[in-house]
Amino acid sequence: MLFAGAGGVTPAGRPVLAAQGLRADGPSPFQTTYLRFDGPYAEGVADADHVMYERGLRLRPATGAKGFVKVVVPYFDRTWEHFSSHAQTPPDKPSPYVAVVEKGRVATIAFPVFKAFATHGNLPYRHLIGLCLRRLLPEPLIRLEAPSYVEVTATGQSNRTIVHLLSYCPQRRTPNLDIVEEACLVRNVPLSVRLPRPPKTVRCQPDGEALPFVYRGGRADTVVPEICGHRMVVFE
Repeated sequence: MLFAGAGGVTPAGRPVLAAQGLRADGPSPFQTTYLRFDGPYAEGVADADHVMYERGLRLRPATGAKGFVKVVVPYFDRTWEHFSSHAQTPPDKPSPYVAVVEKGRVATIAFPVFKAFATHGNLPYRHLIGLCLRRLLPEPLIRLEAPSYVEVTATGQSNRTIVHLLSYCPQRRTPNLDIVEEACLVRNVPLSVRLPRPPKTVRCQPDGEALPFVYRGGRADTVVPEICGHRMVVFE
């Protein structure tokens, strides 16, 4: 279970569930703070303090819970009374609060990180979400090694699992509309699907091309030779 921002507390500011294992000290007094990833949580993200533009909660782990990704406060909020030449004031020092509190299979992110990513598109926000999801779900249904614009969905029927892969690059060519005119070609894409038993065949459809695969540890691993727009892979 994953909570984010105000969704993790009641209107009175208390945790929604005791299972969250957190102590909430109310909203941050700062509109803008920073995320500091360190240790095993820093893999794949630049070694720097990353600005968080949305106001968050002040969270600490309770007994039996774990907190990670430090929250660094700015020198002050940028206002007409306290000027900083940049869009926000630089980071000052780490606070006693964390960006994520985790207890068992429950994690709470201190910020409205989904709104923040949709509004600002800051890559560390997506990194934070992915970090939580990988810890909560170490064996996901699908693993895919592909560019970030490749989309994947899966459907199940009685005797087969169908994976749809889309490879398009929308472009903002008008003020309010993303345009897709061409498909994007991607080759040699590793794909892993969690299945309860080994499949007899793995094929690209509708052309019927058979793909070699390996079944181990409850997963069927294959490589999709090419995606150009849409590719359907059937594990049967």
